[in-house]
Amino acid sequence: MTEYAAQFNCRRFLFDERMVDKTIDAHDLAMCSDCKADEPQRWMRVAIVYTPENLSKLRWMETILRNRSLSYRQFSSFDEAEKWLLS
Repeated sequence: MTEYAAQFNCRRFLFDERMVDKTIDAHDLAMCSDCKADEPQRWMRVAIVYTPENLSKLRWMETILRNRSLSYRQFSSFDEAEKWLLS
């Protein structure tokens, strides 16, 4: 993400993952969020749109990333995500 942010002079990202069946282990996410290789940086703002099922299943991801002071939010509505991202 950092590479794209620099290339396109962008600090806000909106990912639509409603078609993705996502499974991730909490420990792996915590380890990855500590390495900073390809994750959001503190100056970025990231909104992810999930299906309601995945949103309830993956809510803990938002908690872990926000506890690391990252501006990261999950939504089930594309419009809500866009509104938050542009606020």
